[in-house]
Amino acid sequence: MNNAIEKELRFRMSQTVFGHDGGEADIETFFRNTYTRGSSKRTRYERLIDAHLACSLERILEIGAGAGDFSIFCKKKYPQHEYYVSELSQPLLTRNIVKAAKFFDTSLAGMHTHSFPAEKIPFPNEFFDQIYIRAAVHHFDDPHQAFREIHRSLKRGGIVLFINDPVVLNIPLYKQFTKLFFCRKERARGENENIYTLGEYFSFGASFASRRFSVDEFYKEDFRSGVQKWHGPKKYIGIFVSRTSWLLDRYLIYRWRAAGIFEFTK
Repeated sequence: MNNAIEKELRFRMSQTVFGHDGGEADIETFFRNTYTRGSSKRTRYERLIDAHLACSLERILEIGAGAGDFSIFCKKKYPQHEYYVSELSQPLLTRNIVKAAKFFDTSLAGMHTHSFPAEKIPFPNEFFDQIYIRAAVHHFDDPHQAFREIHRSLKRGGIVLFINDPVVLNIPLYKQFTKLFFCRKERARGENENIYTLGEYFSFGASFASRRFSVDEFYKEDFRSGVQKWHGPKKYIGIFVSRTSWLLDRYLIYRWRAAGIFEFTK
């Protein structure tokens, strides 16, 4: 295990609050903030899993699962699948996935918990049907190696979906400035924080048959509904942006950073 992973692991093992940008909270509050019906994250997560998990039995892996709450959320709604949950810190996952199961009032039966870095997945070739990564790719020590391992462990036709990872627009100076100052506080306390352009994220999955990025429709709908409340020139500019797909996508990436969904298919 190299120094970067060891540093990240030390932070994860000591982690007691969850969330970013001043929204840190204890685990129970974090669950309520994330999964209360009608919350933006729950709405986005439901749309994602409804589009991909409404199928027959499959093997599902979540990498960088944190408290394991997302996989438990998936299992609650789609219990027919076999779920594998991995987090760099086994104590963190073990301690909190029990709380997640209690929050969702469901059993841990059939959940397989593991601890390994994404760069070294301890499963055979073509083992998983789908792999989910939530706000974790930008924490990887070596994303190129991680996605080689993900590609290897996915079945042919399998997909890896990753969401909530921050994206910086590939604009000179702005990009360099953003990368330099991105999450300085988190990096100082031991987190392996990075931010990448769309091109860099796509380069990680060079071995995949197809790579797709889309801005989450939730953010588009939110922007368009907000424009209706605006007035004057601002409203006309907003209408123009909302009707120009390329411009709207770039604006939402700039505004929210983690507004997109990556889908790589083997």
